[in-house]
Amino acid sequence: MPELPELEALRIRIGPRVEGKLITAATVNPKKAHLLRYPVDNFALELPARRITSLTRRGKHMVFATELGGGGAPRWLVINPMLGGRFQIAGGDTAVPATEVFTLRVEGKQELRYLDFRDMGRIYWVADCSREVPAWDLQGPEADSVGEMGLDVFRKRLRRFRDELKDLLRNQEFLAGIGNAYSDEILFEARLLPLRRRASLKPEEEEALY
Repeated sequence: MPELPELEALRIRIGPRVEGKLITAATVNPKKAHLLRYPVDNFALELPARRITSLTRRGKHMVFATELGGGGAPRWLVINPMLGGRFQIAGGDTAVPATEVFTLRVEGKQELRYLDFRDMGRIYWVADCSREVPAWDLQGPEADSVGEMGLDVFRKRLRRFRDELKDLLRNQEFLAGIGNAYSDEILFEARLLPLRRRASLKPEEEEALY
C-alpha cells in the first residue's frame, strides 16, 4: 500500500503535469465502476469542463482540487489507492491497461488514468471532504510534520493512545500517512519492539520514537 513517501513523490511528479489543465473528457471502466463512491454516470458527466487547480496529499489520500473552467463551484476528487492503486499519465494513443478504473483527458492531449489491480481503491467525488470522505476529520497531523511539532507536543499526543506501537503508528488518528512498511522501519530505527504497548515506554524511548 502506498504510504506518505511514495504518495508525496507521486504528487510532486504528477502535479505539474495536470495542475491548471482543463478536463475535456472522462470515462469509467464499467468493470471497475464499483470503486467509485459516486454515481458513475454523474461522475463521467460532471468532470469535463472542470479545471484541476491543485494536487495535494492528505494522509494516504491524493486530492485533486477542481473548479469550473470559468472559476467557482469547487469540488474535489479524492483517491485512496490502497494496495493496488496506481496513476498513469499517458498520451491518448497509448493503450489503456485492463486495470483502468477511470481516465481523465486533459488539455495537451494527455490522459490521467487511475489503475487498480486489486480493486481496493476508494474514489470520492465530493463538494466537502469533511462531510463526504469517511473519517476525514479524524486524521491526525501529517507524519512528516512531527519534527515541526516538537518533542513536548509529540509526547502529549503520543500519551493519548494506548495501542501497541506498530498499531499506533498505523493508526491514522495518531499520525496520517504511515502504514505497515514504514511503521516497521520507524520502530527498527528507534530500537523498539512492535508489540510493546505505548504505556510501557520510558521518556528516553518516547524521544527515540520521536
